[in-house]
Amino acid sequence: MISIGVPTCFPDTLPVNQKRNLRQANGEIYPLGLWVNNYLAAQISSSVLRILIEERLGYNVTETGTGSGSDALYALMGCSNPTTVADRGCGQPITYHHINLENWFASDLAELQAQFPAMAPINAGSMGYVGQESVFIPKDVQRTALQEAGAMLDSYLGWNRSQPGLFFDSIASIDRSSVYPCNETSFYMDYPNELYVNITGDEDGIRRLSGNRIVAHCPDGYFWLAPACRDNASQCVPYFTGGSGWMLDEVMQKATSFNMPLALGVAKDWSQLPRRVTCAFYWWTPDQTFLDLDPVKITFPEYDSNARNLGDKRSSLEGNAISKLISQDLSVLAPSVEVLVRSFHLQVEDLNSMMMDVKTNGSHLDAACRWLKSNSSSWQSWLSYDEVEEVEDAGTTPYDEVEKVEDAGTTPSDEAEKVEDAGTTPSHEVEKVEDAGTTPYDEVEKVEDAGTTPLSFLNPFVGISVFVWHYMCTF
Repeated sequence: MISIGVPTCFPDTLPVNQKRNLRQANGEIYPLGLWVNNYLAAQISSSVLRILIEERLGYNVTETGTGSGSDALYALMGCSNPTTVADRGCGQPITYHHINLENWFASDLAELQAQFPAMAPINAGSMGYVGQESVFIPKDVQRTALQEAGAMLDSYLGWNRSQPGLFFDSIASIDRSSVYPCNETSFYMDYPNELYVNITGDEDGIRRLSGNRIVAHCPDGYFWLAPACRDNASQCVPYFTGGSGWMLDEVMQKATSFNMPLALGVAKDWSQLPRRVTCAFYWWTPDQTFLDLDPVKITFPEYDSNARNLGDKRSSLEGNAISKLISQDLSVLAPSVEVLVRSFHLQVEDLNSMMMDVKTNGSHLDAACRWLKSNSSSWQSWLSYDEVEEVEDAGTTPYDEVEKVEDAGTTPSDEAEKVEDAGTTPSHEVEKVEDAGTTPYDEVEKVEDAGTTPLSFLNPFVGISVFVWHYMCTF
């Protein structure tokens, strides 16, 4: 466990030895456990919450571990080895991990709750934003195209009514050593290419090999060219993705169907190549990788679940719900903390500003503190008057009293009422979970390769949201 007692943010915070810990019915005392996912958005949001719990509610907090959002599900269940897939060590009677933020895997909760009804974590609601993935372009390119040619490149409709290639680098200028050969990527996966032909009818975009294999056709061995520029590669706009080819089949279908002159390639260093080449690129939000480019998302037709169930990926991806998770015993051990977690939410713009702060100044705790000090009106409503008063009282109470854990079964009736009053939102509202979306199994693999963010996304061809995979492996 990471030691408690980090530098304070607010000058009026209690000293560590006057803050309360959690206490089990058997007398065991320990700090509140915060499991932090291994990417920046999770680290920053967790820092914001940690400061509020420690310095406004007066609890000792320790970061009990780090890993993927999937690992967090098992950590909050009390599993002794939550990051060990082969044997997570579940079945323990007590958990030392109580809170996890920025979780992309809430859709997996139902299965765990069925298997471990007494210990599976609880979804405490949305973070206040959803995860999105798409094709992005730099803001300055979008602005220049609009000003000089009236081209609206932030919509798929604007790509077949202009010459977008005028505003991007040509694929001829790109060093092929920075791009994976097509035969080393998802371009050579049979099933997505079969779907591509079935949806688009573009036989020229694939090659049928012996053994009933179907692979994407890359004329130079590195780029797949959409029909809109296949006869004149100089008009193609380079598009880069990462991993083994996150969302390649999706963009192939879109480029062909919407007459977008794209040349698709898989970058060896996905987080850096779009900085050296003016291009379109795959990205998801929230994430800090390309924030300094101020990327603009290209919009596509609205999400169509019926079409996607048939392999038709021409519509937008559904946003992924990003959730807050709590352990089952948190409401008994620290009800005021549960109320705070359920009320906690961030705007994606605030999260982006803190991530940019970290990129500039280097510390997510410092960035969280600066945001809290500058935006008190955003978070004061998360704390009720009674909860703040409770912390102030803790500062004058003997240590043994301050350490006392609020316990629903032993708390005086007026204290129990205070907890109920603290949450003014109906229980069915605060517990409501936004649908986690349809993040693909292959997406989970993505995070590990991303090297810069969350989501251990699997290969996008299997149909899982690439976000999750990439998020899990960057930090």
